[in-house]
Amino acid sequence: MPIGWCGRSSKASKPNAVPAVGSYYSRHETYRSGAVGGNGFGCFPAFVGINIIFYFGEILWKAAGATEEWALRINVAHRLVNILATIPAIMLIDRIGRKPLLLVGSVGMILNARCDGSRIRHGWCRP
Repeated sequence: MPIGWCGRSSKASKPNAVPAVGSYYSRHETYRSGAVGGNGFGCFPAFVGINIIFYFGEILWKAAGATEEWALRINVAHRLVNILATIPAIMLIDRIGRKPLLLVGSVGMILNARCDGSRIRHGWCRP
């Protein structure tokens, strides 16, 4: 009995059969959505700009008017909160689920952006 393309024995398979274009992906459709979602979540921090605060926080705070000492303190405090909040966040994700937390976080980001926009529009923050 000749061996088919997938390694299974098949009477109808031919020894020199070439698979159709895209046949690998058609057999693995369930993995494609997970791969696209995983890559999307990996790129998400770059789209919202949080990487600026992670990598250039001290420079950002100095540009905002903080002294070098306070810029370093703020940066260290931000990293500590980020590290210490990770474990409770993982436990919360396990308990509540990803989708409700994603929706709540999205609403929070939208409200925060609206508040920042209104503060800038009405001149409630320093130039």
